[in-house]
Amino acid sequence: MKHSFSWLTPKAQKSRTVHGFGIFAKQNIKKAEKIIVFGGYVMNNHQFDNLSLQLKHLPFQIDENLYFGLYKISEMEPADFLNHSCDPNCGFFGEITVVALRNINKGEEICIDYATCSDNYRSLTKDMQNCLCGAKNCRKKISTQDWKKKSIQKKYRGFFQPFLEKKIKRKS
Repeated sequence: MKHSFSWLTPKAQKSRTVHGFGIFAKQNIKKAEKIIVFGGYVMNNHQFDNLSLQLKHLPFQIDENLYFGLYKISEMEPADFLNHSCDPNCGFFGEITVVALRNINKGEEICIDYATCSDNYRSLTKDMQNCLCGAKNCRKKISTQDWKKKSIQKKYRGFFQPFLEKKIKRKS
């Protein structure tokens, strides 16, 4: 039996998208319901920088110089296919848990806004900078500095990575 790093609600599954893969609701998911609990490794800047290009987009930032993710492609699981949207339906609750921000309908792609989990250029590869989410409020470009925008801070208050929440509070 293969070791499992992450937990994905049985109400969701990995499926093909226009741009690759994503996570989709197999059943309706209620607001505040737990969707993912990530597993993996904590890595520093040096370890992150040594990841293969195929893995650079996976880790998310959990502190100034710390990331959480995987070292090998063979370790990838359905939860690792969580995509970005400028109009997401889920957000972080703590460092490794993703919850529904609103009710999610069966068939809907489950997405977060990358603005809630990074302020470092390392965690945003060049191919991720152009947003392809297609949301009505799409920002067109994804930046590791998007979390500094007041509108984004207001929209996702309480659903940022904790280290970003602290930065926002210090700047307020």
